[in-house]
Amino acid sequence: MPFMILIVAVLVLAIVATMLLGEVSYYRVRIANVADGALITAASGLCRALNKIRQISIGSGGLLIHYISLQTYLLSRFGTCLCPVFFPECFDLSPGVQWGWSWIGEPLLTPYYIQSMLESHKLKEQADDIAEKIPEDIHSTLLNRLMGGALIDEPKPFLSGEVTRDSRSRIIRLDYDAFINRKSNFELQFETRDVMSALKSANAASYVWNKLYWSDKSTGAKYASGVLEIGGCSRCNDAAWGSYLDTSINGVPNNISNDYQMMPLIYFWLKPIAFPCCTVIPCCCCICIPLPMIVPHPWAWIRKINIDSTSFDTSLRKRLDFRDLMFFGRQQVISHKNRVSIRGSVWSGYEFALTE
Repeated sequence: MPFMILIVAVLVLAIVATMLLGEVSYYRVRIANVADGALITAASGLCRALNKIRQISIGSGGLLIHYISLQTYLLSRFGTCLCPVFFPECFDLSPGVQWGWSWIGEPLLTPYYIQSMLESHKLKEQADDIAEKIPEDIHSTLLNRLMGGALIDEPKPFLSGEVTRDSRSRIIRLDYDAFINRKSNFELQFETRDVMSALKSANAASYVWNKLYWSDKSTGAKYASGVLEIGGCSRCNDAAWGSYLDTSINGVPNNISNDYQMMPLIYFWLKPIAFPCCTVIPCCCCICIPLPMIVPHPWAWIRKINIDSTSFDTSLRKRLDFRDLMFFGRQQVISHKNRVSIRGSVWSGYEFALTE
């Protein structure tokens, strides 16, 4: 009998220890999954946006294709020599149609040239708009994923209107539809317009709450609902709160811009030249000579995408709301940190890799 009692005691202690250690391990894995998932989502969105800019630069229908097609159009033109217009007293000795434009400004007024430049400018504005919005999207994506509710286990109790009781105050029905459709206290604070706007530039956010939402039955103490903070966690060390989730992001790009390559557009125009060609009767002749002309194209392609930071990380801290049992202490504050690096260029494309 003493031996059996000893065996049972050891088994009970082992079961309790396994349960407590498993609980901490569960939260560690959960925090790591949420943090890594948020970072991968943000890095994937960043690379997708950068590769979209690359597609605008050198992809099908992009800036480079517009530049090449416009240059080909300018060089493949055959025009008529305007010798009689400039020198009506001369005999026109030049051929009727020659390689080149009839006069110096003619190609700049053609519909194809104007439309091509307008489309290039539109593509340039699209690329700049994408680059300008990337930092805000990364901030919002990271903090939305980290603070999205997966790690916040604040209870959401049934309200009195969602519970039906009989004459003896026994619960006979729960309105689950109303319960599910009703937003939690965290959602009511997190999904406001001011918070969504603040997340676009914030680097930290936190939420404090208590597992015992309404009251502690053992002491009768009342607890307030959780509180959301953007930019820090002033309540994390306050003993009045049993749990908190503190998140921060570091090194996230704040400025992304595009450098455009200026290239020349070359074409030839026909310059009429008069010269004396008669010896008996004073007269002159005219001939057209193709002369080169250069105009700048300011957005031939995107030479480089400037990113002020190509490596950023996230940090999470969560305090678990449970009490330690005798002989079995558990770590109540669990932290996790990860980092991602962005590699590539506008010519090779962009990709990311988790480095921590």
